[in-house]
Amino acid sequence: MWALPVQLRFDKWQSQIDAQYTYHHDSADTNANADAYESQSHFHSHSSERRSLLNHSQTRRRYSFLPFLVVSTLFLALLCTTSLLLSHSFPVAVSSKTLRLWRFWLFGSPSLDYQVASAAASPADTPTLLNSSIVPTDTSVTATWENLKAGEHCLRYATREYTARLQVQVSDDSFPELPEPQAQDMLKLCRETPVRIHGRERWTSFCQDLGFGRGVWGFWVVDFEEPDCETTWGEFRDLVSMPISFVAVVPSNIFAQGCTPSLTDESQDQTVVRRFSSHLENLQTGSNWQIMCTTTPADIEGHHFSTPLDCYRLARLGTYGVWDVADSSCDELD
Repeated sequence: MWALPVQLRFDKWQSQIDAQYTYHHDSADTNANADAYESQSHFHSHSSERRSLLNHSQTRRRYSFLPFLVVSTLFLALLCTTSLLLSHSFPVAVSSKTLRLWRFWLFGSPSLDYQVASAAASPADTPTLLNSSIVPTDTSVTATWENLKAGEHCLRYATREYTARLQVQVSDDSFPELPEPQAQDMLKLCRETPVRIHGRERWTSFCQDLGFGRGVWGFWVVDFEEPDCETTWGEFRDLVSMPISFVAVVPSNIFAQGCTPSLTDESQDQTVVRRFSSHLENLQTGSNWQIMCTTTPADIEGHHFSTPLDCYRLARLGTYGVWDVADSSCDELD
């Protein structure tokens, strides 16, 4: 009799154990599923967030330079406008050719003739240039020379070359400064505009247009008051009186001692001459010794020579000239 309650109690206890096992198993499965779902959701959420951040980063990178571009554009526009206004108000302070062209394109100018006023001429005496398509009649063209410089080396005996750039300013009352004249007019101005060198008024020997941005340049060949270019000759000596050490290094085609026969160009008569040689002095470093030698005159025993018979250069001794001088003291050759 007592076994039945025990059996019932055991069955109830077994049912409770099974129920608890089933609950824990289902709870574990549910938690696992929940964890998996949460992990998957977190993965998808993280991937979406990464894509969103990537797109945002690309968008920021794409538009990050826009403020800089806008600011740079505004700054350049402000700079150009200020330059144009300054060049319009103060043409002497701002004289860039590009700015003048910009302002000319913006403001325009009537199509009339124009006149030229050089630095030395009065407005009443100014000639009319060839090209008269863009500048008004009441406009004056002032041409001056800037950066007048002497050549670094001598051109020839007592002569040096000078260069300067032609500066042209076109102006009138209504428009302070206009674009420069055309190339042919610039060259005409170059030839007609004088400059003072060593106190003398000189016109250009020739003019040259060096192209866009470099302008028209004038060149002067000055053959006065150039003491650094005035080479001179030392003592004129017959090779007979020269030291043996000097004669030994003289070129064979130059060497001639004492009296020697020579043929004159006019009569082809045989004459007797004496060969002289002299050292060229005051030769500046960098000057062409051949040109300076052949252009330096000489006076030998009453004879004037505009150029030597020959020139030669010896190492460590310098440049020498050679002359054949008729000498009546020489005995006639048999």
